[in-house]
Amino acid sequence: MIPNGALIFYALIMSMLFVYLFSLFLRDKTTPKTHVMSWIALIAASLFWPLTLPSVLRKQLSRDRHDTDIHQGGWSFLIEGRYYQ
Repeated sequence: MIPNGALIFYALIMSMLFVYLFSLFLRDKTTPKTHVMSWIALIAASLFWPLTLPSVLRKQLSRDRHDTDIHQGGWSFLIEGRYYQ
């Protein structure tokens, strides 16, 4: 039997990742929002977060590092409002 705390932890991380991926999905202009396979991929990535979260974090961190290197001002891209627009 799986302890309740583990299920709550799993559900919490899953829901947080879903909200993050959903926000990225809504901002994506290349995929129609009616594309069924995109929705299936979004749900699968959220359900199997122990496998997908490391990849999402790695991509996000490399994007942050790239933005910082380009602007050479540390976190100036946040102040200037150019953060993922």
